[in-house]
Amino acid sequence: MAAKLEVHEVCPHLIPQDSNGRRYDGYITARRKSFRFCITIPEDNSLKDARIECSWKLRLLLKDYESVIKQRLAQSADLASFLVELKDIMERLLQSQNEEQAISQPKYYTQLIEEIEAISWNKLVFVDPSFKVLKLLARDSRQREHVITIHLSQQHPLTPPSVTTDLPGKFPFNWSTTQPSPLKGLYHQFEEALKTYEEFWDIMDEIDKNTWVLEPDQPSRSCTTRRIALGNNSSIHLEVNPVHPRLLPECRFLGADHVIIPMRENLNVNLNLW
Repeated sequence: MAAKLEVHEVCPHLIPQDSNGRRYDGYITARRKSFRFCITIPEDNSLKDARIECSWKLRLLLKDYESVIKQRLAQSADLASFLVELKDIMERLLQSQNEEQAISQPKYYTQLIEEIEAISWNKLVFVDPSFKVLKLLARDSRQREHVITIHLSQQHPLTPPSVTTDLPGKFPFNWSTTQPSPLKGLYHQFEEALKTYEEFWDIMDEIDKNTWVLEPDQPSRSCTTRRIALGNNSSIHLEVNPVHPRLLPECRFLGADHVIIPMRENLNVNLNLW
């Protein structure tokens, strides 16, 4: 005989609001989507007379299935069994919703595939299942790898995407829907932006190669700081200007005063040599 299911096993985020187990409030989850849900069972424990309250999103999802849900309430042996049935209905409706959305957007996918082809598929290092998040790889003149992450809007290409990069500065870009491939235009702007910071990356690579860097342990290409060991339990924290990397960086000595004060004085005396 199978063990009886408990409510918390079916819906771990549905919390009992009384000691009698007649009122539960919280969230019910299906296909990785959570919906606010509350159910109150009358004192006679009759599920068929239970009162359900839920978020407008869940109400919209289930609007054509009220009679089915009432039937499931009347037929279920207990609340956990009903919740299993309800989640099954939600799963099927959400899957159908996703399939309909995919069918209704062939133009979106067709254009996106054409845009990726215009850039080259070997530049694509990641795409999520919905084709809404892309990661494209670019290389600078030293063959260092850089990734631009593009979050496409539902109205692509009419609405510009949001973008994150490993650049040490801001990446303003122009989004033109008059181009055959707006994505390709964005990618070329990213490649041009890499040129701005090549000297900065050369200098940071030289620091990493020739000094004992304490922090960060694994610096990203966007990182403009380094903490370098100097000996005698002292170190120096550098902040390099990514646009003008050959300017004197901001320097802060760390350690005991008797160790770092002579170092700071020596730096000040020799500033003219920079």
